[in-house]
Amino acid sequence: MLSSAEALRKQKKRVLLIGLDAATFDLVAPMLKGGSLPNLQSLIKAGSSGTLLSTIPDLSPVAWSSFATGKNAGKHGIFSFVVSKPRSYEISLANAGLRRAEAFWRILSRRGRKVGVVNMPFSYPPEEVNGYLVCGMDAPGTSSDYTYPKELKSEIKELLGDYTIDYSFVGSLERENREEILRRLFEAEKKRLQLSLHLMRKFDWDLFFVVFVALDRVQHFFWHLMEPNHPLYDEAGAERFREAIPEMYVKMDQLVGRLLEAIDEDTYVVVMSDHGAGPFDNSVPYLNLNDFFVEKGYLSLKSSGAKGEIASLLRGSRALLRKHLSPKMKERLKALLPGAREWMQSFTYFSGIDWEKTKAYATYDEIMSRGVRLNLKGREPQGVVRPGEEYEEFREELVQTLSQLQHPLTGLPIVDRVYRREELYHGECLEQAPDLFVFWNDHAYFCGNALLDKSKYREVKRPGRQFKLTEIQRSGEHRRNGVLIVKGAGVNSEFAFESADIMDVIPTVFYLLGEAVPEDMDGKVLTNIIAGDYLLRRPVSFSSERGEVRSPPPEQVYTEDEAEVVEERLRNLGYIE
Repeated sequence: MLSSAEALRKQKKRVLLIGLDAATFDLVAPMLKGGSLPNLQSLIKAGSSGTLLSTIPDLSPVAWSSFATGKNAGKHGIFSFVVSKPRSYEISLANAGLRRAEAFWRILSRRGRKVGVVNMPFSYPPEEVNGYLVCGMDAPGTSSDYTYPKELKSEIKELLGDYTIDYSFVGSLERENREEILRRLFEAEKKRLQLSLHLMRKFDWDLFFVVFVALDRVQHFFWHLMEPNHPLYDEAGAERFREAIPEMYVKMDQLVGRLLEAIDEDTYVVVMSDHGAGPFDNSVPYLNLNDFFVEKGYLSLKSSGAKGEIASLLRGSRALLRKHLSPKMKERLKALLPGAREWMQSFTYFSGIDWEKTKAYATYDEIMSRGVRLNLKGREPQGVVRPGEEYEEFREELVQTLSQLQHPLTGLPIVDRVYRREELYHGECLEQAPDLFVFWNDHAYFCGNALLDKSKYREVKRPGRQFKLTEIQRSGEHRRNGVLIVKGAGVNSEFAFESADIMDVIPTVFYLLGEAVPEDMDGKVLTNIIAGDYLLRRPVSFSSERGEVRSPPPEQVYTEDEAEVVEERLRNLGYIE
């Protein structure tokens, strides 16, 4: 006979939530037919599955923040890898400390549920939870306080030795190095699995969540070796690495299988990805939006080219300093020049702009820049565009102008659509968003922001055999179509739904846990995957509880050293310039 405590635990619903960063059914589906993903296959057969649509744009910080909160970026305030400082032209790196909406681990913790979170991107600095939290890619490194509770860090060290938060590609990706890169990627994920199994066994939990990132990393830099029609296809390299991406899917399936072995049949299983992936043609010209704005008269320079040359020199100097200065010399420089890193970063991207004569500029977004800000009076320090009618008229002019951009060689349109921010988002953080978002045709147009070129277009030279890793040489890129698989009691089996939104995952997880869904979440419970009789017995309930709107921290989340580490990691992964 079960004790009362055991009986209560038997009744209590649990969810194992697994994130496979960048997994896509475009690759999963044919591999399922070949029988090479048995664990995902078993979940799909026993449950419901379909495409999980990512955010617009499908950038990791935006997608993961919308997933974690169940809210659109207009409510959580993360629109890119960087955040524009209020009433300033300066920028800082995005992180969880700047997220304005509560994540699911805080809400569940407040309700007394036990949560475990491992490698959640954009969860740094770690928040207090009823359980434990191990931060992901925005954590500076294992020397930082990247866990809650703090003492968990030493436990991880004792258990695993060296723990890799996120593998950082450094240098180049010549064929000689690629096998080592793949080995290290999987080794890091195996340690993540080992940590997860240790925590799942040691602590009681109602929701356990772990994210594996290897698929995203390998798809960014190995896609051209899988597809013969890719512009960067290298036949000699393909002989060795054609199967690099499919093999990583097989390995991730094996990790999923190990996690499934650690749970009982009463535990719900949810597998999701923050976005999908696909080929990226980086052989097309490189478009610099800010130089284009100069040409159109929307952006003015203080002196023709001079500041741009200084910025170019500074960028080169930064790289040399990072590479050659000793730690002691770096510390002395930082003491002499506090705040120099952020100033230099902002200067190298917005150098020489005559703000009093500038009406619009491209934000420092990521390598495929999508954000455009108007230099608005009262919002920007030296704004010139008046709010109201002038703002709307000029914004419409920009929409029309950008929509007509053409490929300089083919004459074909290169812009798919230009969105006004209110067409994508709503909420108290809407005013922090860029005024416009530009989306390129065919996922094929790189864009830069720094005023470094005499022409708005820069020809991209194919690297050939030396596939040196730079921000313009990723061969795979994000797509909106991710994956979602849900299995457990009351979930329809062998049911394929067309699509769900990434904001729907957490409301659905709350339902599976038997928790009321906060009514201010934008996502919805996926009732179409729930059996009708089960839904009648357990209808969806809502809570009027509103997640706290967090104020930005009064001080910087990162130290100078930590910001440099995170910035370099994002640059090496090709996420920022």
